[in-house]
Amino acid sequence: GLAPDKLDVVIHPQSVIHSMVQYHDTSVVAHLGTPDMRVPIAYGLAWEALAAPTGTTAVLNAANEVAVAAFLDQRIRFDQIHAVNVATLAAVLPSNPASLEALLALDASARAFAERSAAGMAV
Repeated sequence: GLAPDKLDVVIHPQSVIHSMVQYHDTSVVAHLGTPDMRVPIAYGLAWEALAAPTGTTAVLNAANEVAVAAFLDQRIRFDQIHAVNVATLAAVLPSNPASLEALLALDASARAFAERSAAGMAV
């Protein structure tokens, strides 16, 4: 239930701290890891989706999973992952899924579009 405007971005120069959450009692839980940008980039991709209509994060997740699989299968280049995600977000309307069935249908629709998008970008 946290609003996106309640989140702040702070850059840790050594890139070891990937995220931190401060609770009402002032305790802090942190996600630490080796200096690797995969996790921060993944969080960054969902940043705009947090403020978008309900269901947008499901569309982004589905598109990203399809795009990464296409990259790993050498069907698209690494730099095309983002293009698949953006194209899918633009084409698949987040339908505000109110049930598991509706969420699964939205996921399937996003995956189908992402597959077509990746196929059109073949290496």
